[in-house]
Amino acid sequence: MRPATASGEKPPKITECTAPMRAQANIATAASGTIGI
Repeated sequence: MRPATASGEKPPKITECTAPMRAQANIATAASGTIGI
């Protein structure tokens, strides 16, 4: 049961970490696109 819970807890953390990074990347690309850089 422990391995299952451990593996189950990891994906949410990964998604939480990658989601903000993707959001920042999208904002950066959108800002650079609008500014014209």
